[in-house]
Amino acid sequence: MEDWYKDQKFFNEERLQLINLWTTKDYKKYIEDKLPYRILRKRNEGLSTYHFELWRVDEFRNTTKCLVIKDKKKDFKEDIATLFGEDLYD
Repeated sequence: MEDWYKDQKFFNEERLQLINLWTTKDYKKYIEDKLPYRILRKRNEGLSTYHFELWRVDEFRNTTKCLVIKDKKKDFKEDIATLFGEDLYD
């Protein structure tokens, strides 16, 4: 990116320094802490009913492992406290 930017007519050294500061440090101020899990609503196969799945997620929020399946979302509160060591229920 720097090589491209330096070749542009609108290049400005001060702006480049600000861009570098943002991409290496300042952006971290605006990242929200994300929960280490996701609860997904899934349709029961062949039925018009649903169930919920508690999934562990990686740093990119990709689901990695299904931990628990329940009929109601509110029933995960205890599982989340047990699996993640604190009350992280959303």
